[in-house]
Amino acid sequence: MKRFFLVLLLIISCIAVMTACSQDPKKRFLTFESEDDGVDNGGGETVFNGPTSVAATDGNYRTKVGINWATVSNAVSYNIYRADSEAGPFTTKIGSVAASTLVNVDTNTVSSLTPATVATTATGGTCDVPVYQAVYQSVRDIGDGIFLPAGVPEVTEHYDIGIEIGGVNLGSVLFKGDMDTWNWSRMCFGTWWTQDKIVQKMNAFLGSNARCYPVTVNNKKYIKIVSSNSIRLTNHYNLLGELLWPGLDFFDQSSNNNTVINVQRVMIACNDITPPTVMLTSPASGATDIALNAKLSVAFSEPITQTTLNESTFTLTAGGSPVEGTVSNNGIFTPSNELVPNTQYTATITAGVTDLSGNHLASNYVWSFTTSAAVSYYYVDVDVTEGSHYYYVVTAVDKDGKESTMSPVEEGFTKANDNVPSKVPSCSASDGLAGGVTVTWGAAANATYYKVYRIDSTGQMTQVGGNISGTSYTDTTVGPGVFSYKVSPFNTYGEGGSSEKDAGYRAVTNQEFFDLVYKEEESALNKSPKLASQSTGTDNINGAISGTCVVNITGSLSSATVSITFTNYCDIFLKLNGSQLTSINNPLGSKTGTVTGQINATGVYNGYVKFNLGISNAVVTSGIYTVSQDGGTTETTIPYSYVPAD
Repeated sequence: MKRFFLVLLLIISCIAVMTACSQDPKKRFLTFESEDDGVDNGGGETVFNGPTSVAATDGNYRTKVGINWATVSNAVSYNIYRADSEAGPFTTKIGSVAASTLVNVDTNTVSSLTPATVATTATGGTCDVPVYQAVYQSVRDIGDGIFLPAGVPEVTEHYDIGIEIGGVNLGSVLFKGDMDTWNWSRMCFGTWWTQDKIVQKMNAFLGSNARCYPVTVNNKKYIKIVSSNSIRLTNHYNLLGELLWPGLDFFDQSSNNNTVINVQRVMIACNDITPPTVMLTSPASGATDIALNAKLSVAFSEPITQTTLNESTFTLTAGGSPVEGTVSNNGIFTPSNELVPNTQYTATITAGVTDLSGNHLASNYVWSFTTSAAVSYYYVDVDVTEGSHYYYVVTAVDKDGKESTMSPVEEGFTKANDNVPSKVPSCSASDGLAGGVTVTWGAAANATYYKVYRIDSTGQMTQVGGNISGTSYTDTTVGPGVFSYKVSPFNTYGEGGSSEKDAGYRAVTNQEFFDLVYKEEESALNKSPKLASQSTGTDNINGAISGTCVVNITGSLSSATVSITFTNYCDIFLKLNGSQLTSINNPLGSKTGTVTGQINATGVYNGYVKFNLGISNAVVTSGIYTVSQDGGTTETTIPYSYVPAD
């Protein structure tokens, strides 16, 4: 494997493949995707896409597996294929059904808007009640107090502060020496202005326009003025002489005896007082003929606090009796058992649900729907063995007899007997934790232990952690990338219903991140379709699936600028959309000079790789890579000679 950044020396010949499709996506962290929904695929034919999802019963029955799928608008029939492993091959067709006979099964659920965090600062979105503040803090230590001597009125030491709040002149607050205290060191009467007395007098003067506070920093005493409007202060003091320094200065001691400070207000908070509302439900209110294995879901008008959406605030009843079920944080109610045929159900979201600012729903949200008259599966597979796993895909057939692409793979499972555990109600895999992926799940009734399975992009399933008695496990053996996990319950009678799959990934080090970027970029660049030989002008390299890749060579061949536009080059792991500029000194002839630039990756793993490499006779002889995943806060330097292992 040759190093990617050495290949950059031949980048004139390699740019076009930055948008090319991967020929073997199963072996690479990047895949090259192009959306195609009944559109021309470049060869004059259109792609006929099959169902986008399939649902199969998992441990519900001993002698059958019920199957449903998302329907396709122009399908007249559907074919069902089965295999003994998730990887296939799916060559055995076990049945076909006419589209006109399908029962109205609601297989799609509404995604609930419940992210973990939301922007609440002035820079994030809008707010109901913005909070503004201006602050001014004195610069001089007041200490134990400041003594201002008293005398005849015209020579009494005094200090006045002119105050303007929000452009309105409030006048001046006066500090002077009254005949209330005898000072032996000065042998005169006057006033000790302590920090507390200054704050008290300031607040009496400011009223509701602003507030003065005492501040202590490193045993030094100051005062602070806070207002929701701008603050403007002027000060003036009258002294008997240089020996009588009043010390009440808010400003620089070296300033003249009249100083102006302006402090403008800024928005420091954004208070949300609007309660969330329910925007969408599934099944919809008033819906009929709903499948008996349907799940309920809800979407809100804004992000909500996930912990407030639970079995107490999301409920289902039939005839006034509660229906047992579990509620996930993303707003899906899964009944513990199949619903009863031809029955009206009432779902309720209570006012206990709050948004991230703590605002409750204004009132309970209630809606009803009615189930179908019978068990409503599009297809029932009865050629099964008790306690066995099966894998299904579905295709659609149009009026011309053309068969669509296959749906995603779905697992179905029969229980061995009636004493096995119930289905695991929930499963969650962590995202971005250091050291591994933590899988947590809900307890299944009658389960004595669980098995956790990790599933890679090829469908290969690996058990991790052995037999686990609890309801959580951290997979420390997982590599970089996204993996799916599911959990199956067991007891002495056999295996119960496994959970739904959930995807998770662990954090990667800067070194691992560099290896991913290095290998993926190298794999793309090495698929160069041609070598450009021209030394001047502009070379428009053809062959890209989409977008434009252009090499601009200018000047007297002492430098060149390579402009790479990434289009439709993305993946769940690294997304390289955007533009990149790479400067190459003296790229032709002896190929001696430097190659510098930066590759930015976004997606599950975000970060950049900067490169600054010295080239001698087309060979990298010096330089470094600089890698970071946190915007440069923590950077790792990697020598030019490093090559990731295959």
